[in-house]
Amino acid sequence: MRIAIKAMDLLPGEMGGAGDYVYHLVHALARVDEQNEYLILLRHMNRDAFAGLNRPNFHCLVLEPPLARPVAGPGRALLPWLMRHLALAKALRHLFQAFQTRLGYDLAREIERLEPDLVHFPQSVMDPLALSLPCVLTLHDIQQEYHPEFFTAQELQFRRRMYKPSAGKASLIITGSEFTRQTLVEKYRVPAAKVCSVFMGVDHAVFRPGHPPEEHQRLREKYCLPEQFAFYPANTWPHKNHVRLARAWALFKEHVSADCPLVLTGKAREGHKSFLAEVERLGSQREILFLGYVPRREMPLLYAAASFLIFPSLFEGFGLPVLEAMASGCPVACSNLTAMPEIAGGAALLFDPYSEEGMAEAARQLVEDGEARQVLRQRGLERAQEFSWEKTARETLQVYYKAVQAPAG
Repeated sequence: MRIAIKAMDLLPGEMGGAGDYVYHLVHALARVDEQNEYLILLRHMNRDAFAGLNRPNFHCLVLEPPLARPVAGPGRALLPWLMRHLALAKALRHLFQAFQTRLGYDLAREIERLEPDLVHFPQSVMDPLALSLPCVLTLHDIQQEYHPEFFTAQELQFRRRMYKPSAGKASLIITGSEFTRQTLVEKYRVPAAKVCSVFMGVDHAVFRPGHPPEEHQRLREKYCLPEQFAFYPANTWPHKNHVRLARAWALFKEHVSADCPLVLTGKAREGHKSFLAEVERLGSQREILFLGYVPRREMPLLYAAASFLIFPSLFEGFGLPVLEAMASGCPVACSNLTAMPEIAGGAALLFDPYSEEGMAEAARQLVEDGEARQVLRQRGLERAQEFSWEKTARETLQVYYKAVQAPAG
């Protein structure tokens, strides 16, 4: 079988959960499948994303006309700015694609010329839609159908134009959880048999307990971290619930004398200004430490060094940090909504993310009860063993085989 995977929207420096999924899935497929041929479709700007993928049955191809090559010099400075304004970047990309089409460049035609048996769109949209080939779509979530207030007008317009038509056109759909599978059945009226739930994975060689003490010490010195701290890694999107967490932490500090600040990592997004304003209003600058973007290579150490993970997100299609924390031996307290209880599988302390008191109480329990932390740590390690990227790849491969026998759309 000849399988094309569209990784053209894998943006440099924007390796969020969906980006991690594409990167790890491709590498895991390379480890488990030596028989099928893979075409990884890229753009000029991310053509080196899989530079270390040395497999004879994997080929990285750039599918963009020469006029799309990134410019040198001052023009390249626009790229980081666009990365911070993803909705605008998407809108500009679609305008540019329309311009390319007028010049005679047709992405659907270019993909079909490669003669794949199947095309996998792993980042929630099927673009281009005008393909006559069997297609698999990984749809990570349809949060906009439940919380449109969390999105800009541009992002809402993009999602409403692309998500449901993509789900309708795809031969089969992969979701990261049973929760997301059910949302597609409920909101988009997708036949249940068309949607396959395939969990994401975790790299146990990277996310693990037992890092050398000197590595922990260097990390603490670099970021001025105390011996005990709670951890929350998330860009400040509105649904990540940073404002309520800040209020919960103020309540927590009223009842707990232990020195346990809240440490956050991530990039500043639409909810950042309101979060900073709330921290200032509460006078919590010493208790809530925002480190900003932290290199991906340091994240496993942060998980392993943290006293516990607190994850108050209001909506997740999977919730990869919950899994990464469990694999790292970090006790987890997380939201009881959407996919998070499913992923935690009884190995986390659950709370209502709309209740600041509930969040504060969960944090208090994990700070004051060492036995509870140890129980959650052990349960988390056991639960994480049920997940791997190789397992994700094998189950995805079965979806591929099924899709080539399914009618398009």
